Amino acid sequence: MKKLIFLILIVITIVLAKGFGENSYTKGLYTGKYVSKCNTILELHKNDNCTIINTVYKDAFYSQGTYVVDNNNIKITFNKNKSDYYKGTLEGKVDGSTIKFDDKSEDNIFVKQ
Repeated sequence: MKKLIFLILIVITIVLAKGFGENSYTKGLYTGKYVSKCNTILELHKNDNCTIINTVYKDAFYSQGTYVVDNNNIKITFNKNKSDYYKGTLEGKVDGSTIKFDDKSEDNIFVKQ
């Protein structure tokens, strides 16, 4: 009987440790689709990759890159392809469900959808 109770406690401990280790609330906290007032779309993926889709013109311009969020500060580094619309880096601040970038354009505030 003692062995059965010990075995059940070990199984419960393993299940709880596995469940807390992959908490979806903290792992993908910033992932999702963000839209600005000029309909520019920012997609943050779980694998630290991101895509910005600029739909201002007739065609849509896609830019791919990686992002890092540290202490509610976000930094996006774009891939160095000549075909990408955005180049270099974007830095900003995450405040709740909005991201505000440091650039001075009118298209610098993104709201999570």
